[in-house]
Amino acid sequence: MLIGRQCRHWPSCSEYTDEAIQRHGLWAGGWVGFSRICRCTPLGTSGIDLVCEELPPEGTWYKPWAYGRWRGVNGPAS
Repeated sequence: MLIGRQCRHWPSCSEYTDEAIQRHGLWAGGWVGFSRICRCTPLGTSGIDLVCEELPPEGTWYKPWAYGRWRGVNGPAS
């Protein structure tokens, strides 16, 4: 790597998506990762953003967009 780390978050978007798919399966984890990639823009979020331990209860296979967090990050608990 000549330029260094480029992702605005920790872990990087690819690591986050990989972990989300391993933890929640391809369908739900893929949507969780997709929502993270959509937040990773110049005007988007940055910082610590870990994969959720449990999926939100409103998320179902026919409403997959409800699996993802589309705004904000989940930094360390206060």
